[in-house]
Amino acid sequence: MLDTVDDLKVLLKNHLDTFEGSGKSNPLAVDARFELSPRDYLSYASEELDKNTPLSLINCVSHLKRALDCQLDSFFHIFNLYDLFKKKNLKVQKKLEFIGAIGFLNSRALVRLNTIRNKMEHQYTVPDIQDIDVYFDLITALVQLLEYATFDSAGSDFDFEIEGCKYSRFYIEYKRQDPHIHILCKSYSSDEEDLTLIVPAEGNIEDFAFCFKVMRMLNIFWDRQGGSDYVLRELNIT
Repeated sequence: MLDTVDDLKVLLKNHLDTFEGSGKSNPLAVDARFELSPRDYLSYASEELDKNTPLSLINCVSHLKRALDCQLDSFFHIFNLYDLFKKKNLKVQKKLEFIGAIGFLNSRALVRLNTIRNKMEHQYTVPDIQDIDVYFDLITALVQLLEYATFDSAGSDFDFEIEGCKYSRFYIEYKRQDPHIHILCKSYSSDEEDLTLIVPAEGNIEDFAFCFKVMRMLNIFWDRQGGSDYVLRELNIT
């Protein structure tokens, strides 16, 4: 049975250690949406930081904010989530929480980023140079992480063989058009129907974020960069 995300968790908990990587999907190839890139804004921020005047420090924070906004929106554009999140009027806080939910920021890093972001952007004071340095490093690291993620595979599949099981292959793939995560357990017998789970971005955002993270973690597992125990731990499947 594969009707819900809970069913997926049970399947992974019981059988992930038997999975053998078989194939991978290509990364999503999508043209840039915006004229300026996050790297442009990081460059502008660096130039202002070097000047080290009250005005330039304020300008530096402004450029770092745009770098963060631009990187988040560029990432969402790649996965065709930009218009959906814009329609939902998601603020930066909620966007960062989504990025955390799919595995790019742990709770400690998210709290630290939000704390310094609020201090930098919402207080009517000249920013402290040390705070800006920390903010600069955090934004740069997140930009690099999300840049790298856009080159990752958009899915993977695995062979598995379990005594008494009627299914022999597991697929997970990101579908950009009408964005959703598509999961399939394929039967090796023509007498059995394949099991399918489709988790749309328009639906329960927590389920969608979890399945997005499953896709990312299984890419790591496919590459043998993390074992089954590591993947289950990262997915909080116990």
